[in-house]
Amino acid sequence: MRNVKETRTSANAGVYKRGFYLVLALLLVLVTTLVVLGFRLFGAVDDTRAPEHEEVAEQDALLALSVTPAQANTLLREVLNEEEDNLFTLQLEGEEVVLEGKMEVFGSSISIGMSFDPEVLADGNLRLHANDLRAGFLQLSASRALQWYQDYGELPGWLHVYPGEEMVDLRVTDIEEMEPYGIRVETMDLLEDQIELSLIRQENEAQTE
Repeated sequence: MRNVKETRTSANAGVYKRGFYLVLALLLVLVTTLVVLGFRLFGAVDDTRAPEHEEVAEQDALLALSVTPAQANTLLREVLNEEEDNLFTLQLEGEEVVLEGKMEVFGSSISIGMSFDPEVLADGNLRLHANDLRAGFLQLSASRALQWYQDYGELPGWLHVYPGEEMVDLRVTDIEEMEPYGIRVETMDLLEDQIELSLIRQENEAQTE
């Protein structure tokens, strides 16, 4: 009888021991997940300042183009589709430029959408100033959302993010997929659905000729 009791006690101890290690493993996974998530959401924000874009010597336009926002969106899709594993989309909507992507949180996909006011720079590129953020149940600042895009968005080389200033530069004059040509933005009036572009030779190509 004593042996039976000892066997039962030993079996129960084994069950409790396995249960303890299982709970400990789950807690470790949970803590690790929270640490990783916390690092993504609340880590340091890159405070690199956007460069001052001075007016450059104007290149002769090979072709002048007047396009609508819908046509500009088609061009953006064509260029972005050249990039593999894109985690975001970029398009013109109304009077704004909209950047949208997805973040994986606890196995769920959370959409992060940002709206920007576009500014045409003197060198023919675009600077986007953040004005609105949508991130589902997450409470994120615009700078934190832009930091996520910078760290995990697999951004193309012509799209530069400045989280600390809540800005994005679109260096459309340097889009590699369009080499040896580039696009220079002359004017952008989204309220009137009018965008004026120029087709140019990219600077690095022009300098080698």
